[in-house]
Amino acid sequence: MIIFLGYLASILMGLILGLLGAGGSILTMPILVYCFSMPAFEATTYSLMIVGVTAMIGAIGYYRKNLVDLRSAIIFAIPAGACVILTRTFILKNLPESILGVSKDNILMLAFALLMIFAAFSMLRSKKIVTENVKNQNPNLLKLISGSSLIGLLTGFVGVGGGFLIVPTLIGLFGLDAKKAIGTSLVVIAANSLIGFKSDLILGSDLDWMFLTIFCLLTASGMIAGIRLGRNFDNQQLKKLFTYLVIVIALLIFSQTLQQMLNS
Repeated sequence: MIIFLGYLASILMGLILGLLGAGGSILTMPILVYCFSMPAFEATTYSLMIVGVTAMIGAIGYYRKNLVDLRSAIIFAIPAGACVILTRTFILKNLPESILGVSKDNILMLAFALLMIFAAFSMLRSKKIVTENVKNQNPNLLKLISGSSLIGLLTGFVGVGGGFLIVPTLIGLFGLDAKKAIGTSLVVIAANSLIGFKSDLILGSDLDWMFLTIFCLLTASGMIAGIRLGRNFDNQQLKKLFTYLVIVIALLIFSQTLQQMLNS
């Protein structure tokens, strides 16, 4: 029954992605861990592939509408991708199984719950960003490297895209308008996630390819349905409801993880 709910949740996640254009992939980790009983560290590998595929589908849609700046995406993705590789191949692999008596999986889930809360409040506080629509061909190098590297570390550590950070960073660095920043961010997310997934494959991760394929197909089908339904819904109201859902899930993750820590 729980597994069935997990597959149902994967369709719902895709539906949210299609309706809102972004954000839904943050549900990937909770679905994998709590519906499919997957260890958190292992779940990050699956999450990278799922997030990468869904972001790529979204990016194609934005590209067809001429809402992707490939130059900005490539410039931003290079340092970010390097940090994803560093995190997956060195930092995470060399983390001890427990730190101060807290398991690596519990540390990952606590970090992920914090990230969910940060993302939720970021979405709640977000306002329509107005730019001068003047592209910046030469962004500040220090800000570019520090911003993209932070996002690469985030993607590598917890297996999420980090679009809520990438979009405002692209607007600030490159002067993109909001819609083009969203489309460009999906290219960056797809690149970062698939680079991280490839790094795990090179390191010899043993995956259930049938499960991964089914999950991706269900999410993609939900996403396509969401895109078609999107014009009939108030996106701002949906975004607010989704944000509250993310906060509730984050609090449940905190509660569950702390309970596991106390019982261990």
